[in-house]
Amino acid sequence: MTIRAVIYGVGPIGQLIARVAFSRGFDIVGAIDIDPQKVGKDLGEAIGLGKTLGIRVESDADKPLRMPNLMLSYTQRVAFSIGSTHR
Repeated sequence: MTIRAVIYGVGPIGQLIARVAFSRGFDIVGAIDIDPQKVGKDLGEAIGLGKTLGIRVESDADKPLRMPNLMLSYTQRVAFSIGSTHR
């Protein structure tokens, strides 16, 4: 089974997550970000792949979040919370 995923946040860490997901065979079906510089761009362009993927970066999470099996996201708050729980 192919894992259908959405990238939530296309900043530096989200870009890395997207590249790893592609390299591992994930089917990226959507991308979400609030940065006006990224919204509306093709995900391939937004993450620096040098090619288009046919996946538009959206600002509204409702549309892309209807399609995936998995959402891939990273925020500093999540990292801090995870780090805090392991102390």
